[in-house]
Amino acid sequence: MNASEQAAKEIIQLLVNHEYYPGSRFFETTLAERMNMSRTPVRAALSNLVTCGFLEKKNSERGYRIPVLEPDDMRLVFETRALLEGALAAQAALNRSDEEVEILQKICDTEKIAFDELDKETYAESNVKFHLSIADFAKNPYLKQCLEQVFWRSRLYDFFMSGFYNKSLTQAQKNEKRSYNEHVSITRCIESRDASGAGEKMREHLKYTYAHISGQSAENVNLDNR
Repeated sequence: MNASEQAAKEIIQLLVNHEYYPGSRFFETTLAERMNMSRTPVRAALSNLVTCGFLEKKNSERGYRIPVLEPDDMRLVFETRALLEGALAAQAALNRSDEEVEILQKICDTEKIAFDELDKETYAESNVKFHLSIADFAKNPYLKQCLEQVFWRSRLYDFFMSGFYNKSLTQAQKNEKRSYNEHVSITRCIESRDASGAGEKMREHLKYTYAHISGQSAENVNLDNR
């Protein structure tokens, strides 16, 4: 991990820990001092996080801002993720190698341990690795590039609206256990080269994630715009 990647990781962790909130504005110099890093990698990290939709920077104001979260935006974000990640999971099932299946299995193992120990940082990292690894294993860089922006935008909703990251753990733990089990099911479909099953289970997984974050019943949610 290079310096800018480390800086990005630390900035994301500040949000996981709710050091900043949607609408909050912060500055490159303040972050560099806080993280005891030079401004160059922090600037690069902030620029990358803006590019992928995780942060905003307006020409009319100084500093960077966490986007304000809105229901309509969340719906569009998860609809787009379901469309893109369903296709990526299907392609990963067809194009994956045995070594890549092992990587997904290890990520699932790490995720379960982090869930059991309520290790939110490792759990969040494992979740990101799982979804973006599948995007890699699909071997379609154009689809992956399209995914990255909506994926990181959706993480904001997860960090600030999911009970797992907000200490309301009873129902959230049940949901995250479901999430982990869904990751295992997706991995099994990819392992068996079941493209249709992998795509369908990924879309179903995102439907339940959206339902949990938005406080709706999954039976009333439909993210499938095909």
